[in-house]
Amino acid sequence: SSGIYPQDRNNDEIKLINADYLSSYEVNGSLVRKLSGNVYLVRKNVEMKCDTAWYFDDSENYKFSGNVRIFDGKRKLFSSEIFYLVKSNEAKCNKEFKIIENNKILKAKKGKYFYNDRIFEAENNVVYKDLKRELHCDYMKYIEDNGEVFIKGNIRFRDEEERIYGEGEKGKYLVKKEYGLLEGNPLIVVEDTVSGDSIFISGEKMEFLKADDSTSFFVKENVRIKKGVIVAYCSEALYLRESEIAHLTGKPYVTYKDDKLISDEINLYLKGREIYRVESKENAVIYSRADTTGKSDLKNKLEGKSIFMYFTGGVVDSIVARKNAKSLYYIFSDGKMEGANKASGEKIVIKFVNGDLKKILVCNSGEGQFYPPEMIDKVKEDEEKTANPRTDKKIRKKKGGR
Repeated sequence: SSGIYPQDRNNDEIKLINADYLSSYEVNGSLVRKLSGNVYLVRKNVEMKCDTAWYFDDSENYKFSGNVRIFDGKRKLFSSEIFYLVKSNEAKCNKEFKIIENNKILKAKKGKYFYNDRIFEAENNVVYKDLKRELHCDYMKYIEDNGEVFIKGNIRFRDEEERIYGEGEKGKYLVKKEYGLLEGNPLIVVEDTVSGDSIFISGEKMEFLKADDSTSFFVKENVRIKKGVIVAYCSEALYLRESEIAHLTGKPYVTYKDDKLISDEINLYLKGREIYRVESKENAVIYSRADTTGKSDLKNKLEGKSIFMYFTGGVVDSIVARKNAKSLYYIFSDGKMEGANKASGEKIVIKFVNGDLKKILVCNSGEGQFYPPEMIDKVKEDEEKTANPRTDKKIRKKKGGR
């Protein structure tokens, strides 16, 4: 029997240090011992204190009630009621509890802690806080020796130092490897307190890994990255936090107001959480609305081996197409078609002022041709003959994101 009377503190028995009152009685033929007032018990390095304790001889278990505190030399467990299972060395809480370790706090409505295996589980309104982060979820399991954390259900977390907010339905974190996984409509919000336009990143699955003072985020399936009016879509995205570069693959495209940039690969370059350059590397084409009145669905077109879009404060400054650059721009005045301009060259530069197109420059032995309104049908026919199956078809927006 584990007993409740003084024993050798170095063995596995439980030692009674103090209780103001002791009594015993039988329930269904089983002996129950009751300890009341300033109850203090010790088992090896675990100290247990409460207002009242019951010891059940048949199961060798305890029920602690009233201002319960359990301290194992590293962390403190608080609750109004805790069941302590002697044989499994387990503390079981069916009421709200709190665990404090240094500057870390865990709270939940229900939980267990296995002292031998150093594993704890928490469920129902789980809240974890430290000096930098706060996490909410429905369930958490922490395997201390392996440094593995598993969470699920209504996950919401916030990193105050990095100004990052996230949510999802299922996740895990490997402390030793500094690896994290988030699934179930995951969303990451990188706050920008200067411009007020936060970065929203969503997808089906998110992973992050920290190594050698660098952090990488990998997002897969139905990826959507939004910063103000700049929105990027793809199947896979890799974000390198320290260099502030997002690499998009898997049929990526980027929209800016009525413009759409399509390419085989696209990079987003950020500085201070502002996108200042969008770079497409292969088979790039960008479309924009030709008639700002919306009466015509014709699209202007700029293509090249690579296309660069430059931004200041979230507003486009210039667009540059390089290598075999071609452009087609329709001319409208108050909704009336006045013709079209086609141009080609090694480089085409489009200049903007306050986001409005002001100048088109064709560089390095460029060629150009004007088509009057009566020749627009021929222009359309020529475009259809040379259409690219990927870039010249309507692409539906992918789901996900905010």
